[in-house]
Amino acid sequence: MANTYTQIYIQIVFAVEGRQNLIASEHNDELQKYITGIVSAQRHKLIAINNMPDHLHLLVGLRPDAALSELVRDIKANSSRFINEKHWVIASLVEDAVSFFHGERYDLRAWVVMPNHVHALFKVNATPMAEILESWKKYTAQKANRLLKRRGEFWQADYWDTYMRDSEHELETRKYIENNPAKAGLVLDPKMWPWSSARFRDEYGVIKL
Repeated sequence: MANTYTQIYIQIVFAVEGRQNLIASEHNDELQKYITGIVSAQRHKLIAINNMPDHLHLLVGLRPDAALSELVRDIKANSSRFINEKHWVIASLVEDAVSFFHGERYDLRAWVVMPNHVHALFKVNATPMAEILESWKKYTAQKANRLLKRRGEFWQADYWDTYMRDSEHELETRKYIENNPAKAGLVLDPKMWPWSSARFRDEYGVIKL
């Protein structure tokens, strides 16, 4: 007698292009809920889901009459669009670039990645400021254009900078930078913005990276 299957259990694993660490932990819950919705909408049963910064695991109870390739295609296409529309990956790669050489080429004091601009407060060491800015812009532009499947300039050619007169001026500037998301109405508490130095500050105002 032939076997009759009512459900087939399959583990699915797929990775970020180039195995880059682009899925920030702050977005895990929202991303997993979105993917759960895709699976449920196609009348499959999601048993488990978990993701790392560079890949995703799914355990799915697949309908026997469904094609696995179609489910994977829909998950990858829709979740990629979902992530890109929220600019999670772009913001994360910009933040990673800005903080990468902290303590080596410069001393990073504060930063925030906004939807259409970036603020960074840092103390220059031996590496000239213009060289630091050029490296940030060049690296992130190449990565962002590749992810967004676009060409051309990503950043404006120029940038604005100002010299910190004293520690009081630096403190005012730091507060201004970190309060940007709250001032723009994106969050209530600056610490809730996932691409800012505010979330790394302890009760004494010290950044703990």
